[in-house]
Amino acid sequence: MEKEVKNSLNWKEIGQRFRDLRRGNNYTQSHISELSSQQRGNIP
Repeated sequence: MEKEVKNSLNWKEIGQRFRDLRRGNNYTQSHISELSSQQRGNIP
């Protein structure tokens, strides 16, 4: 029987990439939170 390959994500790397993008665009964590809340309100 073949081994199943698990889909593993490197969350540390993902978090660092997100942080770098956020800092590169001069966004604070609170600004990202506000944008997220606004987007949720637009979903039907």
